[in-house]
Amino acid sequence: THILVIDPFKELSMTLQNNFRQHPQELGRLFVKDDEEYDETFYDSAVRKFGIEKVFELIEECVPLDVEWADTHSNALPLFMVAASCENCAASVIYYFLRRNVHACIVGK
Repeated sequence: THILVIDPFKELSMTLQNNFRQHPQELGRLFVKDDEEYDETFYDSAVRKFGIEKVFELIEECVPLDVEWADTHSNALPLFMVAASCENCAASVIYYFLRRNVHACIVGK
């Protein structure tokens, strides 16, 4: 007998990786409300289902570092600025990206 095991967190990770490849300037559509029926973003749904710590692990895994981001996106804004421009972005995500890139912001790179 074989049992099919579906890992919802792995599925979420694969979805975010795919979304980020397709929509990098929207941070993988993390903060877009796709369904008018629900007033919830992909990020909000993930936090509700898995908790904020797991979601930040996922962001760390799927979103490139600012140096990688700058190398692949010409004239790219730092990720914290991209996040801040997203309509429904959580302040904790903006702060996370800012902290992750604080040295570059201070030295003006």
